[in-house]
Amino acid sequence: MRLINAFLHDMRFQARHGFFVAYLIVCIMYILFLRFLPIEIRPVVLAVIIFSDTSVLGAFFIGGIILLEKEQRIHGGIFTTPLTPVEYIISKAAALTVTAVIMSCLLYTSPSPRDRTRSRMPSSA
Repeated sequence: MRLINAFLHDMRFQARHGFFVAYLIVCIMYILFLRFLPIEIRPVVLAVIIFSDTSVLGAFFIGGIILLEKEQRIHGGIFTTPLTPVEYIISKAAALTVTAVIMSCLLYTSPSPRDRTRSRMPSSA
């Protein structure tokens, strides 16, 4: 239960400080970029974006979260709660992972006017 509460707190913290908005803006920029690429290379570029960008943005966001928590003096309170350091790190990683997965899904499923004739899903026939 402590881990779930810590995870929910981290999600609210990210929302309150605009991390989701920043991720959404970056996602929209990538979608616009992908729309102008030739359809033949789009899957390769999309894979590179999904695997590299989520880790790079995650590293920036972790730094931002730690600095914001330090400024708000949250770290001192963590050590007086029953939350263990492992639970703290897991909740941070889980919150950032959920955000990255949602962005990756948005990127993968974003429609393009040029690929209406081609399906991204394999045919069942």
